[in-house]
Amino acid sequence: MFKKYNPRRVKSYKSYTLQEISRLYKTDQLHIKTIRAWINSRELNYFKDGNKYLIYGAVLKQFLFNRNQGKSRRSLQFDEFMCCKCKQINRPLIDTILSVAIRKNGSILAIAMCPNCASEMNRFYKRTEIDKIFACFQIEADALRVLSDTSSSASNTHLNTNHKTQGSETDPFQFIDPTISSLSAKCGKETA
Repeated sequence: MFKKYNPRRVKSYKSYTLQEISRLYKTDQLHIKTIRAWINSRELNYFKDGNKYLIYGAVLKQFLFNRNQGKSRRSLQFDEFMCCKCKQINRPLIDTILSVAIRKNGSILAIAMCPNCASEMNRFYKRTEIDKIFACFQIEADALRVLSDTSSSASNTHLNTNHKTQGSETDPFQFIDPTISSLSAKCGKETA
């Protein structure tokens, strides 16, 4: 696991031993063996004073700053998902989304299958990207779900039964705003 170490703790004018660096970053659990690994891989410059390894503060500060900058996160492309199990960035298996859920805040949760480990991958999209999702991926027939919608929850209570006719089910997407109704129409559901 990659850890970032704050270079501001290091004083530029001072030389540090490995033990002093380890003590300086004790809360971050920087071990002496890690510092030796940096020295052995020639990433961190040092000098020897007898049997001691000494590292200039300015050199250590620059090394930690460069190390923290080098491991930045990359943003996902529109058609990529991050698998939480195998930690790989992949396109969904056969470009198919298993489930599309519209959340209470309007964001879209897309769930797909990882091609490497066959586990579920989740990805959030903005509500405005709905047409792009349908253009980019194949979506299974019963994939659309609304996780929470206040306008439709009140209509499903026993107090408001006027909209139901005898022997027919109401469409759960009937009381949702037009964007979601158009989304359900694209999934193959008919809206009232």
